[in-house]
Amino acid sequence: MGRKIEDWIIFEDEHLVAVNKPSNMPSIPERNPDGSIKSIYELAIDKGYLICHRLDKETSGIMILAKNPNSHREINLLFQNKEVKKFYHAIVHNPSFFDNLLVELPLLITKRKVFANKSEGKKAETILNTLENYKHFSLVECQPKTGRQHQIRVHLSTQNQPIVGDELYGGHKPKLNDFKRKFTGESANELIHRFALHARRTEFTLMGKDYSIEAEYPNDFATLLKIIKKWDA
Repeated sequence: MGRKIEDWIIFEDEHLVAVNKPSNMPSIPERNPDGSIKSIYELAIDKGYLICHRLDKETSGIMILAKNPNSHREINLLFQNKEVKKFYHAIVHNPSFFDNLLVELPLLITKRKVFANKSEGKKAETILNTLENYKHFSLVECQPKTGRQHQIRVHLSTQNQPIVGDELYGGHKPKLNDFKRKFTGESANELIHRFALHARRTEFTLMGKDYSIEAEYPNDFATLLKIIKKWDA
């Protein structure tokens, strides 16, 4: 695909650029690429940028790219020292009532999926806050304090709040006729084709400057949320 990194830049200064990564785009080159989609890493390299962290392929939202080796080193140190605050928004199944709930469940990573495992897992912490509630769904803000693989997805699933579309961890992909039985035809199509997780906001201090960068919801996430607000209130 001929898309360029410039298509997704939402913030830029002398040290870095922030992009709003589309869903279903890999952060780094895949092991078995089909050649049709370049990774954020490859697109960044073409412009002389360096990626500082990753997002899952299906996850949309903020990625930070450094403009030079010095900025890259400083930003990487911030991530390593857990001095970057990351806030994700997830549309989940079932109403939730989170108020700064700290989920502390160690995670065990296997080839197929990740499991909560207190005896063998590695430390993982996520703070959860409910933003909006509906009849069968809710919008939740997730602040990971650690950076384990699939951390937010697993931690939400353990709270009986699997992410919409996340079939690996208990979610499913709703259709319009799930809300209103009178809808037929195209309404039987899935409303979202990936799990509904978006890296919404990032906060950190770099070289004496405070950053707070926010990424708008992509169309699929925003449309799903709009339908839920209308038909599941």
